[in-house]
Amino acid sequence: MIGYRAEATVNEGGKWAAPVAEKDAERTVNFERYGFMPELLGRFNRIVSFERLDKDDLKEILRRNTVERYRRELELEGIELRISERVYDVAADECLRKGTGARGLGSSLARHLEDACFEAYSAFERPKKISLGVQRGDVVARVA
Repeated sequence: MIGYRAEATVNEGGKWAAPVAEKDAERTVNFERYGFMPELLGRFNRIVSFERLDKDDLKEILRRNTVERYRRELELEGIELRISERVYDVAADECLRKGTGARGLGSSLARHLEDACFEAYSAFERPKKISLGVQRGDVVARVA
């Protein structure tokens, strides 16, 4: 079964998954029950199910995509962004706990960067660096 009625289980490695057999993925009625219109489903050549992302996958996506976007934006203003390894762990754990997967990475990181960026952009003398670290399990930002 696919969708809201699917029974999510925890498998090895702490990954959440709703098991989907290939024959179930090919039956459009399962997707219709989830809310997809048959007309939309008819436009897909093939429907493929993927494995859930684990913590290492999320950390890699965070490094290569999300952080790089922020880093480039800050570099345009002459500000260096430094992020400790523990921040990647905290962000990935948060997304796993909430079940948001990779989509939640940007908002997780943005929440920690917003105040630091506001402080940096509004300072009379532009700071040279924003650093994100972890203290007592919480992500903290420092502007210098």
